[in-house]
Amino acid sequence: MLDRLIDPIVGPLASRWLGHATGPAVLFWLAGAYAYLSGRPRRFACPANPASAAPWCQLPDGWVRPAALVILVAAAALGSAVLMTHAAQHLLGLLAEARWSTRPSTRWLARPLVVLHRWRRNRLVAGSVSAGGTRAAALLWRRARRYPKGSGILPTAIGNIFAAVGQRIAQRYGMDVGICWGLLTSLMPEPTQQRLQLQLNAVLLRCQALLWALLATGWAALLGSAVARTWYILGCLLAAAVAYAGTRQATIAYCDQVEDAVTLHRLAVYDALSLARPADSVAEPEQGRLVTDYLNLAPTPPLAFVPPPAGA
Repeated sequence: MLDRLIDPIVGPLASRWLGHATGPAVLFWLAGAYAYLSGRPRRFACPANPASAAPWCQLPDGWVRPAALVILVAAAALGSAVLMTHAAQHLLGLLAEARWSTRPSTRWLARPLVVLHRWRRNRLVAGSVSAGGTRAAALLWRRARRYPKGSGILPTAIGNIFAAVGQRIAQRYGMDVGICWGLLTSLMPEPTQQRLQLQLNAVLLRCQALLWALLATGWAALLGSAVARTWYILGCLLAAAVAYAGTRQATIAYCDQVEDAVTLHRLAVYDALSLARPADSVAEPEQGRLVTDYLNLAPTPPLAFVPPPAGA
């Protein structure tokens, strides 16, 4: 489901948010340069005989060396930002993947994580019931909604957020949001598409921040003292934790917008396929499942085509 939720939005947007991704790349390389030069103030000092020096020292004095340095940093920042725009999408897919429990490499970690998230969900549900109609009960209920019901708990918090919204849409409207999402987004008005794109942009930028923070720990090897390395790694891990929390909150906001968009525009799918709209909320789940099977090219009973309603 996750790939289909992301791909129709990410494609046209990737070129627009590359500029936002370049800033963290510049900070990453500046941090590396600082770690490299820390304790080595004369690293770039050139000897009296440039012919036997490094290629850097063989460049002419004046503006050439600073210009070369600026070009080198800009190329590194832009190139790494391009790579990170693609890596962020893969990281989001990894954080939300449902196959952790079936892969041998992650199965050992998935089982205790599923137990932990199931315990958290049950505690939130029990707390919302015992708190009655108070504000605390409403808060606990909203947090419990970030988990799917039944046995559909996944090993990661972000995976559970996506699974919960997909489960609610399937139970209420009968549609598999992963299968219907491509058609649904094409039928949405442009303001709705833009809001979804901007929020997905926020999710992926926070995924990038998480990646940059984790990669930046590697610069610790260039620092001179063990104390500096320790504090530097702790700072990077703290930044990674903050970025992950931001990714989770942005994912919640994005999934809320996905659910709202499906609620508002789901009937346009019936109209676009020339199928009859559901007569009421009781019949809608079954009709939604038929539409999902129809779009998924699965066997379905004969479906009667009807003209779209006037003004649709």
